[in-house]
Amino acid sequence: MARCSTIKKIELTTGDAIGDDRYNSESRLEDIRRHLQTYGVELIWARSGALHAREITASTGWTILSDRGLDIYK
Repeated sequence: MARCSTIKKIELTTGDAIGDDRYNSESRLEDIRRHLQTYGVELIWARSGALHAREITASTGWTILSDRGLDIYK
């Protein structure tokens, strides 16, 4: 997504995590956010206790729903 010149903003909503899982996932999301900034892409992420799956909405209007890890898109 970062290599696509039309994407300027990505909104990620993910489920809640507990303890070390929460710390690790927040650390990784912040790493991704900082990396995407180098491509001029803004990443906004949030947690939702009501959400089990992950949802990504790009500024182009694309929404990616995933009930598995994001690594399936590699």
